[in-house]
Amino acid sequence: MSFRRSGSARSCRDAAVAAETKSAPVTLREATAHAIARLPDTAAYQALRDQVAAQRRASRGPFIGPPVVRSDVLVRSGGFTEQEAAVSAAIRWPGEGRSQRLAADRSGDAVDATLDEARLIVAGDVRAAWWALALSRAIVTVERAQIGFAETEVAQVGRLVGAGEQSRRDLLMAQGERGTAQARLSVAETDLANALSAYEALIGAPPEDFPAEAQARQPDLDLHPLVRAASARSAAAESRAGALRFGNRPRIEASVGVRRERTDPLGDYYSSLML
Repeated sequence: MSFRRSGSARSCRDAAVAAETKSAPVTLREATAHAIARLPDTAAYQALRDQVAAQRRASRGPFIGPPVVRSDVLVRSGGFTEQEAAVSAAIRWPGEGRSQRLAADRSGDAVDATLDEARLIVAGDVRAAWWALALSRAIVTVERAQIGFAETEVAQVGRLVGAGEQSRRDLLMAQGERGTAQARLSVAETDLANALSAYEALIGAPPEDFPAEAQARQPDLDLHPLVRAASARSAAAESRAGALRFGNRPRIEASVGVRRERTDPLGDYYSSLML
């Protein structure tokens, strides 16, 4: 399997999900796509991308979070009454929104790179399970053929012993070789059962035949999914740290309100604007 720099990890996910709906894979490429579709990383990918998009939306505008509305009424003896209503919101520092959007973008890059990393790892697991099962099947086929050869030899030697042309010792040796072949077959069948269980747990039902594997071009080391995932996570952490530095500064709030007051219960209210 070849892995290129992913400009569209989402398209890889869609292809993997489509592969999940198909029948049992018949090629190594299909088996890999089938296993990728079953990854927890694939299932969580869209939710993580939506989270990144929400972080970008939240970083826009001059204010942080929704505005806060408050109102107060103060009544004192003598008829003094004071009413206040105000709306306030925290103001972003210059460059804070841009820093938060950069952190969101790099978090998105880390999400994509992490999915590619998981795809690479599962591709290696699938390839190992694929060829382990193919090898186990081939070994069982060979060992069963060896049993047939051993049975034929025992029958031939038995007839020669009966005719007096070979000794009893030759028959015992042929029977011993048959027993050894049967023991090897038993071990091979056990290995085949283990390989089949590992394959089914990772991919599902195996194909009847295993076609030859297409050799992939060796990717550039800088574009290797493991290297890109590590670099993307490092860049995302650095950007988050940069965005969090704004949170350590004293926060300025913008507030707009109206105050109404009167000193006589029968008098008029006097209004003033509060900033």
